[in-house]
Amino acid sequence: MSKDNEYIPIESIKEIQNNLRIDQLDKRYIDKDGNRFVIRFGKESRKPEIFRVQSKSDLQVDSSHNKLSTSNFSAPEEADLSDLFMDEEMDKKHKQQIRDSDKAEINSMFPSDDDDLLGDIDLNIETSSTSSSKKFDNSLVNPLSILDEKRYVFDLLKCIDKDKDRILSTLANVKNSRIFELTGDPSENKNIVSNFTREFESEIFHILENLHNRFKEITSFPKSINHYSMNYSYVQKDFLATLENDKLRLDYVLRWEIQEPSLLLVKKFAKMVIDLLGVLNKKEEDQIKTLSFQNQTLFRDSKSAALYCLNDLDFLKRSIENWIRSNV
Repeated sequence: MSKDNEYIPIESIKEIQNNLRIDQLDKRYIDKDGNRFVIRFGKESRKPEIFRVQSKSDLQVDSSHNKLSTSNFSAPEEADLSDLFMDEEMDKKHKQQIRDSDKAEINSMFPSDDDDLLGDIDLNIETSSTSSSKKFDNSLVNPLSILDEKRYVFDLLKCIDKDKDRILSTLANVKNSRIFELTGDPSENKNIVSNFTREFESEIFHILENLHNRFKEITSFPKSINHYSMNYSYVQKDFLATLENDKLRLDYVLRWEIQEPSLLLVKKFAKMVIDLLGVLNKKEEDQIKTLSFQNQTLFRDSKSAALYCLNDLDFLKRSIENWIRSNV
């Protein structure tokens, strides 16, 4: 891929110089004359600054265009440039340590052996008029900026709530079909549905409720910033200190408190739906046909609903991953 493809084309740097924001950090721009610019966090000003970039050996603050720079600001010396890039590498390292630390803590809550939850598994779902008439659709739209993440999290949790309702309906249909009562070994089939219901409740729905409570607290009656940042890394704390007000700080607190837990919850949810489908798929067609027509319909509908839920969870997983990748 061409290196120029990493840059956002603009007519002139004047288009952005008067409106520098935190969410522009690390964004790269190229003007009509081929001059390249990048937005960096100023070491001294503690604010976003415009840097003109050609190469590592030719990085300088574009003080002619940067209103945040002081009139006597001088371009970094060569030694300072080494420090700047070292700081940049250290910053990336610290951010990765934050991510790894968060994942280690959350993985203890959501143990999972699989990253690719859907994989190439054969779900063996029958094509029927009931299932084919339900077109998969999800209207969740990824956030456009940090200021839009409150709306995104609200919509995301509503989507997970819908999948919770779908699985509860699936389990109810399986129970009402009586397939585990009327076919197979009764000793093996005993309590299958109730066991799944209990596992979903303890491992998924309870955590989902906690995420709802956390979202309501941060957006409606937040505690002090110090309360949330108590266990944050010094990089996160330092970043929060640079923000203008608590409202913006809470936007980032919301991101850090919801982002990784919601991804791991969705992945765990999908894994459990796959486990449920695996059990349902063990029922042979001749066993299903021993049921009454009404009970056959309940059982087939339950499998279709579980597959729909799995498709939706896969969509949500990808959406959250895109959210994480688009962090600024």
